[in-house]
Amino acid sequence: MYRWIGQSILRRTGVWIVGWVLLAVGLFIVRGHFDPLTSEPASVLPISGELYQAQQLELRAFPQQSAQSQIVLIFHRSEGLSTSDQQFLQQIVEQLRQNSSGTRDSWRVMAAELEPTLRSRLYSRDGQAAMIVLNLQVNFITQRAMAAVLRAETLVRPQLPAGLMLEITGTAAIGMEHNLRSERAFHRTTWVTVLAVLLILLLVYRTPLGALVPLVAIGLSVFIALRVLDLLAGAGWPISNADRTFTVVLLFGAGTDYALFWIARYREELVAGRRYKYAALRAMQQVGPTIVGSALTTVAGLLMLMTADMNFINNAGRVLGIGLLIALAAAITLTPALVVGLGRAFFWPGSARSDFALGQRRWWPMIAQLVVHRPRQVLLGGLMLLAVPAVISVRMPIRYDSFGEVHEHTSAARGLALAKTHFSAESLFSTRLFLQLSPWRGDAAAARQISDQLVGVLEHVQGVSDVWHWGAPLGHNLTMPADRLLQPLADRAAANFYFSPAENVLQIEFMQPYPPLSREAVAVYQEARQQVEAWAEAHLPAGYQLAAVGQTPYILEVQRTVDADLVTVRLWVVVVIGGMVLLLIRQFGVSLFMLGSTLLTYAAALGLSHLTFVVLLGQPPIDYKIKVLVFVIIVAVGQDYNIFLMGRLLQERRAYGLREGVLRAVVLTGPVISSCGVIMAATLGSLMSTGVDLTQQLGFAFAVGILIDTFIVRPLLLPGFCLWWCRES
Repeated sequence: MYRWIGQSILRRTGVWIVGWVLLAVGLFIVRGHFDPLTSEPASVLPISGELYQAQQLELRAFPQQSAQSQIVLIFHRSEGLSTSDQQFLQQIVEQLRQNSSGTRDSWRVMAAELEPTLRSRLYSRDGQAAMIVLNLQVNFITQRAMAAVLRAETLVRPQLPAGLMLEITGTAAIGMEHNLRSERAFHRTTWVTVLAVLLILLLVYRTPLGALVPLVAIGLSVFIALRVLDLLAGAGWPISNADRTFTVVLLFGAGTDYALFWIARYREELVAGRRYKYAALRAMQQVGPTIVGSALTTVAGLLMLMTADMNFINNAGRVLGIGLLIALAAAITLTPALVVGLGRAFFWPGSARSDFALGQRRWWPMIAQLVVHRPRQVLLGGLMLLAVPAVISVRMPIRYDSFGEVHEHTSAARGLALAKTHFSAESLFSTRLFLQLSPWRGDAAAARQISDQLVGVLEHVQGVSDVWHWGAPLGHNLTMPADRLLQPLADRAAANFYFSPAENVLQIEFMQPYPPLSREAVAVYQEARQQVEAWAEAHLPAGYQLAAVGQTPYILEVQRTVDADLVTVRLWVVVVIGGMVLLLIRQFGVSLFMLGSTLLTYAAALGLSHLTFVVLLGQPPIDYKIKVLVFVIIVAVGQDYNIFLMGRLLQERRAYGLREGVLRAVVLTGPVISSCGVIMAATLGSLMSTGVDLTQQLGFAFAVGILIDTFIVRPLLLPGFCLWWCRES
């Protein structure tokens, strides 16, 4: 096959180049439209999960209150809300009701102007602030939620009376800030990636065409891959801005590596005295199988992300896999075609014999001699060096709430500060428990009695500060006369809020003084739920269902899902990549070490990331998404360099024996693999330019892991192991 590809490129060089250009032009003309409102995952969590099912139960039982996310409009006047301000709020509430579009990003309005019993929640006791809450049936991190926030702001802000302040917060506004940062990150990362690759190629090749050819070839493949993603988005695939960002950095990194692998072997054949076209054909035959094998190993690893339940992780697997296949095709067809078409001009102003292989005359022979003469010492020293940060990674804390981070200069942050100042911080983040009585043959009085008994259970849970329920719809901590006056009215309306006879569902809200994503809040929620479940098990007939919604149940669902995904993805990645490496190398011990060394690299990269960001810089713990994505990329992409080295080592071993074969393989592949590793580290590390904590940590972990694999595992540990394990043949 590789001989046929090589001969086809030599005979029809122009056809291959024009074909790729026409493909790009065609996709540009007929491309699908990437519309973030319809092209993103509907939710971060799986729809089969407990939280999503609880949200659906709430939607059926209490449609006016149910929400997957919220927009909170906070109006504030330091000298107190005037009568005209309250009249303005009445007008705005009516306009918001009329403006609800009836589509998926429509909202339901919760306001004291519509339901007086909500006044104690939505008007501050000091009279300086009021809230209007818009309940959305879309996840807070989606573009639909962001569109709803912008629509509400466009409607309300131009009408504000003089002196009345408006801040927009809530989970949807926090999600909007995250999405805006993601969009900026995509454009910034693209330019940083292109410039980084160009500069490194110029330093490596010191010839303009030598740098531009792989950049142009892979750049065209990135353009085509993004257009293909647009078409898939138009066909109904969920594609996010994060998917597009990772596609750009991974394709520029891995695709350039594949192109450089072929160029390095092509130049080596020219230096050996072969003619240009024959050198190109021989390079394809010699290195083509290794490039394709390593690329397919990476694709297989990426596809294992599809075994995850977290939607954005699952979706990233197939998106990145498709993109990498396109980059592979460009690397082994378009790159050779451009190089062959340029002929001698490719090396201008030098020649094929110019010293493009940095360090091949001095540094790599020194490293190879060290490994050959002291393989066990090198192997043991390298393993001990990586073991220290790897052990740290085992016990480092993990962060699960990065989607909720808010920068202090945003309206979402200012609104959150206002809410905590003028309202009960506890009531802003209540947890709602739903008890579905099925089958239920009792009447409303019996349901009310169950509600009262459950309240008694919750009130004895340490950390629960108040409970709002059927019997006390304004809570037990009534401190204002207005609350007591509203209590009879609230009692009459309570059934609509806390009992659904159609679904036989009781609702109880409980508050606590801790931040909703804190460990203290999680502990209180878990204890409260455990006590309620124990009571229900003892007093209710079989068939009841208990569910919960709120930010604390949300973060617990994320944690449970991610922990399960880590086990599943890691298992499948190890099995699949290990099997493919064994198929390519056909030596069990070496294949096992190659896989084990990349696992050690992954752990060391996490440990060094923790030491850098958490210990040295004082930032929050490493985000959970980093553990999943870095694992797959390091274990999958890291095999590229190992496979490339082992492919050459096996070739040289057959001709020169084990020791000389190792020495020649390290020297001959050292410059190109090191250049590729630096390029891959720079492209993945470009994520650090985004200014977002998550992607900064992710880019750092990627870069450190790739550099460890490039300069420690591949030139030192793997050759050292081969010399210790393998026998001279």
